[in-house]
Amino acid sequence: MEIILWCFFFIPGIIYSIWRVTNKFYVCPKCKNKTMIPADSPMALQIKKAVSR
Repeated sequence: MEIILWCFFFIPGIIYSIWRVTNKFYVCPKCKNKTMIPADSPMALQIKKAVSR
């Protein structure tokens, strides 16, 4: 899609590229949830302790 926009329509190609780059987000690799917490945060450490029991 992006290549076609760049080849035939220069301005929409720029707009699409900027939109695609700015809409990146990280998801959980297992459940695909968008709200992840860092593994070394206090909440994550509490969860790790609870799961390992």
